[in-house]
Amino acid sequence: MEIRIDRVVLGLTSCYLVRHEGVLWVDCGMPGAGPGFRKALEGLGLRPEQVGLILLTHGHDDHVGSAREIASITGAKVALHHADADWLAQGRRVPARGRTGLARLMTRLAPLLGAGSSPPFVPDVIIGDDGLSLESYGIPGRVVHTPGHTPGSVTLLLPGDRALVGDMAMNGFPLLGRRPGLPIVADDPAILRESWRMLLEQGVVTAYPGHGGPFPAQAMRVYLVE
Repeated sequence: MEIRIDRVVLGLTSCYLVRHEGVLWVDCGMPGAGPGFRKALEGLGLRPEQVGLILLTHGHDDHVGSAREIASITGAKVALHHADADWLAQGRRVPARGRTGLARLMTRLAPLLGAGSSPPFVPDVIIGDDGLSLESYGIPGRVVHTPGHTPGSVTLLLPGDRALVGDMAMNGFPLLGRRPGLPIVADDPAILRESWRMLLEQGVVTAYPGHGGPFPAQAMRVYLVE
């Protein structure tokens, strides 16, 4: 049985449905994405209760905003790395430091628009620095810690040399073009590059980003020279 990956766009966020013996949902979009989730799941021929786990690649609003709603719809547990979960548990914004002028403006405006002002959120599954096996959820993959975009960013490694990388990369975003590149926001760009080196050394061939569609992972090598 092959692993199937379906990309579902909720707002500006590329979320993913991963299917094997179990069903995994990756990232949840901004608040209010529940109806879009229901419609997407129906279109893929699945019932909400079939989702066994919700994996959040990191704690930014455009990825965790609808986590509570989608968890309520599915009854699934939510998993997030402890370094980002610590911020959300206090009702605080996970650090977002702009790498470009536009990004710095966006991060300054975000609090004024209510981003990150949601009530405290505690995930059901706390991912440690040693990662998380998904075998018990029916997915032959592993979550690995890949910090840099945020302190608690993670990547899902799947057979076939595929990786769901969250916002470690962007491949399409309004006003920012449509080719693969580093995210416009990074807590620590140097650590982000090290995380990419690790993934490429592990043989990742295809990357599935949190903004835009899949792309060849080798496209990121050009960004690893500071």
